[in-house]
Amino acid sequence: MHIDISGGPGDGSVICSDYDNDHWVFTTIEVPYWLAQGYDGEHPVSGNREFGYNVNFDGSYTFYTRGEDRITGFIDSIVAEGIIQLNGDPFENPDALWNSFKLGIYNFVQSNSGVSKFTI
Repeated sequence: MHIDISGGPGDGSVICSDYDNDHWVFTTIEVPYWLAQGYDGEHPVSGNREFGYNVNFDGSYTFYTRGEDRITGFIDSIVAEGIIQLNGDPFENPDALWNSFKLGIYNFVQSNSGVSKFTI
């Protein structure tokens, strides 16, 4: 899948590398780079991201996302250093994205007569 990373070091692609009824794991990949066709080349970070849920003993659910990312290459690290000098942490925007995902689940549950808590 292609991911449009706005305002970042470039777009990226991922592949679903594992799945089951309760979770999905996406892994960054390198695809051919060709600007005319919009192919991504190397993803700016290397890592995995898991989305899933657990059924708790009381019948409630815990939705989660977890992952590990590292800056992929030399050029990406130079871009990240520039971001650090200008804006601070280069992972700040990705963290905000994953937290907005969790907040969206929280808001959906709350607005549909459910009970939920949100943790970072």
